[in-house]
Amino acid sequence: VSGGVELRRREAIHNVAQLVRSYTELLAERGSIDRAIVSPVMWVAMVGAIHETITDWVIQSDRPPLEFIVDELAALFEAVIRR
Repeated sequence: VSGGVELRRREAIHNVAQLVRSYTELLAERGSIDRAIVSPVMWVAMVGAIHETITDWVIQSDRPPLEFIVDELAALFEAVIRR
């Protein structure tokens, strides 16, 4: 992979990580969770979990329903933000 492609990939990961950050901040402001995820490491980790789960789902020949994947990722996200 070229340096330019890798740079773009990392930018995309960090852009999505900022969405995770913004979403948890919004939930915290609304009182839905006690506090936002404040760790940049955790934001990137969540993006990685989402990316790898979707990638694995796409390449499977016998895929579970997408709704199952969404529910599982939502459960993971909820566990992280409520820790």
